[in-house]
Amino acid sequence: MTRKMKAFKQLCLGVLLLILPFVGGCDAMLDSGSERYTFEEDARLQTLHDTLYNIVGIFSEMQKLGDRYVLLGELRADLMKVTDEASIDMKEIYYFNMSPDNAYAEMKTYYSIINQCNYIIHYADTAYAEKSDKPLMRIYASAKSIRAWTYMQLVLNYGKVRFTELPILSVKEAEQDFPLIGMDALFTYLIDDLLPLKDIRLMEPGRFGNFDASRSIFPIPLLLGDLYLWKGEYAAAAAMYYELIFEENLVINSQYIAEWGVENNAISTNTLSSAWFNSLMLQNTEIVSALGAYPDYGHSFSLDSLSSQAKIMPTQIALDKWLNAVYYLNSSSTKNGDLRIYDAVNNNYSMVKFGMITVDEADESVQELIKPTIRKFSQMNLSQSEYDPRHLPLYRSSHVYLRYAEAINRLGYPQLAFAVMKNGLKLETMSLPHLVAEMAAVDSVIPSFMSFTYAFFDNNAGTRMRGSRNVHEDETYFIIPDSITLVQQGYVNYGTAPSKQDTIDYVEDILLEEMAMELAFEGNRFHDLMRIAYRRGDNAYLADRVAAKYEASEQAAIHDMLMVQDNWFIPQE
Repeated sequence: MTRKMKAFKQLCLGVLLLILPFVGGCDAMLDSGSERYTFEEDARLQTLHDTLYNIVGIFSEMQKLGDRYVLLGELRADLMKVTDEASIDMKEIYYFNMSPDNAYAEMKTYYSIINQCNYIIHYADTAYAEKSDKPLMRIYASAKSIRAWTYMQLVLNYGKVRFTELPILSVKEAEQDFPLIGMDALFTYLIDDLLPLKDIRLMEPGRFGNFDASRSIFPIPLLLGDLYLWKGEYAAAAAMYYELIFEENLVINSQYIAEWGVENNAISTNTLSSAWFNSLMLQNTEIVSALGAYPDYGHSFSLDSLSSQAKIMPTQIALDKWLNAVYYLNSSSTKNGDLRIYDAVNNNYSMVKFGMITVDEADESVQELIKPTIRKFSQMNLSQSEYDPRHLPLYRSSHVYLRYAEAINRLGYPQLAFAVMKNGLKLETMSLPHLVAEMAAVDSVIPSFMSFTYAFFDNNAGTRMRGSRNVHEDETYFIIPDSITLVQQGYVNYGTAPSKQDTIDYVEDILLEEMAMELAFEGNRFHDLMRIAYRRGDNAYLADRVAAKYEASEQAAIHDMLMVQDNWFIPQE
């Protein structure tokens, strides 16, 4: 038996202990005469009440994942860094040298969630009905949704997973050999597993305190979209994202923007107003999925305190993306700066950089006040007291639209993908001549997942409009360059002459930039870099961007390490 297999069996035994209170009650824990902790006739879940312990158990474990979701997804990428005050565990993440006892590396919580989902999936009586409703079928589908998301986190962070569909309910079961499978095989399985369930309405578990727990159940079309996107099946990915967008009436709300004042038809930096932070708050309809943390249950997120104590910080790379973007009011009034930085980072820093206030930056006390700490985590829970449940958005409307854009760009619609950022998808946008021409050139039959003419799309804004105002009118800065400019920028990678593929690559790069400005610090960045590097067969795509954030003396070693894909994953003991 290998060392890794022994370690995994120990992990399974730990998972078995975690699940006991939720599958057999206290009596099972006290029965020392049997190595099996529940029996077939006791395990069946035949009513909603029977599933209560399992549901509570799943949500109790899920809330432990918030901090690590962000720290694993951001500290290994290009937008977040640690400071000297950070813990050893966080510094290990940052330098890609995580030790076996690193608190953020443990796998037990993931496998506990999977095991409890497996229990519901295996034992729920999906035929049970209340009038025309089959509530246990909805719980069954919800458990498969949560299991799929959890398996995805494991394989994206660790490279391979020990896979089982069945619950582990005994010592003997915990000691069996589980197959080790990689990303492609897992994603194929999950697609086949979820696809028959995509039209089933998921469970609505109610609230834990002020947190709507249904937000922690992932819409199946959303997961399918991500799975297809990773597998390079772009039409299927776009169709799934569109299905979610259409069924849930998702829009990028044109009210949630940050903007300068206007005086005499010109930008005025005397005033700055921002409503963009509303898109981060659980109370609005832009939150598609989220993790909650409930202090009453002994769990809480520490991201806002890690930020306020400056243990984690934005990199200069992240700050420059906002500071160097062009804010466009009209053709004669522009200014550097995407104003989403105002709610993403300490607003004192933003106001100094934008010239709204003048300070002595050499003064140490001033330096502390204008330090660019991450503000986004406190903005997510702005209306709640310290005693209320916290939440961390996992998917917002803008996130779904940007993933949709990533898929349709690779399908051969770079102009339409760019319009997700520049214009917002709606009837007015879909009627633009260059988009009509692009769609007709690709296919004589427009795919159904490109229909954005319904009335509810009228409030759709481009993601870049949220921080750079009237970029939909901009014909100079935020545009797709012509062929000559693409050549000058080095995009001719597919022959001696520019091609459509060069435009697709360019738009993909801009989508990655837009993801940084809209979704920074939300836990997605490293996997976004991974996905594009995989797609292009170019490890340097990830290595170049991540290594650039380190001190000059560290960059070469980090870059060399990240040129090897195995080093993108957390070692499994």
